[in-house]
Amino acid sequence: MKSIAKFRFAIAVIALTLAVSSPASAQFQVEPIGPFDLFANEEIGFGPFDNDITNPPLQKILIFEGTAQNPSPFFNRLSVFFDYVDPVLGEVFVGDVLTNITLLEPDGDSPLTDQPVFASWTLDFCPSQVGVHFFAPDLDVINIQGEFKHICIPEPGSAVLLAFGFVVVTLSRRTRG
Repeated sequence: MKSIAKFRFAIAVIALTLAVSSPASAQFQVEPIGPFDLFANEEIGFGPFDNDITNPPLQKILIFEGTAQNPSPFFNRLSVFFDYVDPVLGEVFVGDVLTNITLLEPDGDSPLTDQPVFASWTLDFCPSQVGVHFFAPDLDVINIQGEFKHICIPEPGSAVLLAFGFVVVTLSRRTRG
């Protein structure tokens, strides 16, 4: 009977550890961006933003979600990319352009319309600081606003191993005592 109680206790501890360390328990950090105007051949960056690293992280997810308006009578292009501080070198590493968006020109006399802008990047580690950049290679202004979201996803595998070790130590002490 004692072995069944020990088994149930072990399962409860592991389940609790998984629930606490699962990615669903992590929260996105949200940084409002804009509204701002991006001019021809101009690059604007936001950040670095510090990361909330409370558990041993496995990955970092970076997302920009927002809108852009093209007041020009011609189409415009917008490039979005992210950067991070390299944990080994301590230098800023700028990632490749993730999203190239063609913003359509306004239709005659109609008012400006918001066009969706979305970019995401997943890193296999969680750097201490991250940022988002915008670049307009064409000849006109673009109005941009949105949110830069970033989150460190804790590694559930190490949490499970930690819980398993805790259970083994607890059970071995109970059997000795």
